Amino acid sequence: MTVGRYLRVLRKRWKVLTVMVLIGLVAAGVITYLMPKTYASSATIFVSISSTQDQPDALYQNSQFALNRVGSYTEMVHNPALLSRVIEEADLDISVNKLDDMITAVNPADTVLITVRSTSDSAAGARRVADAVASELGRAIETLEQTGEKKESLVQVSTVVPARQPAGPVSPRPALNLALGLLVGLAIGAAIAVIREQLDTTVKTGRDLQRITGQTPLGVIGYDRGIKKHPLVVGRTTGTALEDFRSVRTNLQFVKANGPPRVVVISSAVAGEGKSVTAANLAITLAQGGKSVCLIEGDLRHPKAMSYFGVDDSVGLTNVVYGQHHLDEVLVPWNHGQVTLLPAGPTPPDPGQLLGSTATTSLLAQLRDRFDVVLIDAPPLLPVSDAAVLGGSADGIILVVRHGHARREQVSMLFERLVAANVRLIGTILTQVPAGVRRDGHEYGYQTTEHSWPISDVSDNAV
Repeated sequence: MTVGRYLRVLRKRWKVLTVMVLIGLVAAGVITYLMPKTYASSATIFVSISSTQDQPDALYQNSQFALNRVGSYTEMVHNPALLSRVIEEADLDISVNKLDDMITAVNPADTVLITVRSTSDSAAGARRVADAVASELGRAIETLEQTGEKKESLVQVSTVVPARQPAGPVSPRPALNLALGLLVGLAIGAAIAVIREQLDTTVKTGRDLQRITGQTPLGVIGYDRGIKKHPLVVGRTTGTALEDFRSVRTNLQFVKANGPPRVVVISSAVAGEGKSVTAANLAITLAQGGKSVCLIEGDLRHPKAMSYFGVDDSVGLTNVVYGQHHLDEVLVPWNHGQVTLLPAGPTPPDPGQLLGSTATTSLLAQLRDRFDVVLIDAPPLLPVSDAAVLGGSADGIILVVRHGHARREQVSMLFERLVAANVRLIGTILTQVPAGVRRDGHEYGYQTTEHSWPISDVSDNAV
């Protein structure tokens, strides 16, 4: 995964990142609150060699002796006898092992200093323990270095920096814990986002569609936040959506060597892909380009396209096929005749049988003679076969795929069904594509290679 795609994934999954960061911060805050406070204090002692020698090099020898020995003294703080005396001196109510865990002693390099550090659950306790350990350690060192009959010590130990009462705890550290919580939450959120992206098999780019169908998409329709309130591009003179549909209109002219398709079924793999609003806007865009356009509501099960135009579906296609009305009686001119609409009419008992009838084929032939372009908004192809049946009487099908909605295996299955039914796929349109998704030549190009699939014969189901 490239850096650019990784960043796009994080932008797309920003909700996951936000949730995990909040969880990390909350967890860090709870842990910080529950952690016991720990205070630390330290005292420093100085080790020197007592000598009565008058030789010129005595001072050097004494200092070297001290340097060689002082590193070994640090381990004496863990002596149980010393720790027992510290407990008595500091009046502590803890065990020797517990005290051993609370203290450390270090010898800074090239010095004769020993720094004793202690921790405690109280500031006063930390200071008291550090002073007591430093004092007892000094006495233990001097005792260890006693020689001769008089038991005089070769070493003198003095406290040069007494312990101070700490102003605040050394643990927990809220700022550090919250920073770690944020980073851990961010890392986990990023991992979840990437894993979900890798497991996500939905179609997201024109390249995905091209791999499945072998055709470059007719166009990409960008995500429009206001599409629910204002689904149609009519009245717009500029804008991303308008330009996207104009691009589709232009590319549609070149999908066939002997001229653009005249009767086109617009469908999708599953519901919710945006086929109806795409059909409506493509009809308007074609009309704006000087074409006479008829948009047919071919989804007799769940008609929706006419609602965008504010047209009633109670009388329409089914009435004409059943012979209840003449075609001119149900055609509805919209926006001063810019687009002609043919509503669905009453829902028949078997929409697939009606759409595959000779009467429907004859109706489409009449509309082909009267209009430059006839668009049919058909039901999704995977749940029902209505769109494939209509595709047999049309020049082919345009497949609408919504970004991140239909899965690749669904589109592949649909494509195989069209091939098996000898229905021509004119092209694909990718809709609701976020602005962050790259749009390169593959997204906007058009496919000039035409699949010469014969139109399948649909059985005569005259009504």
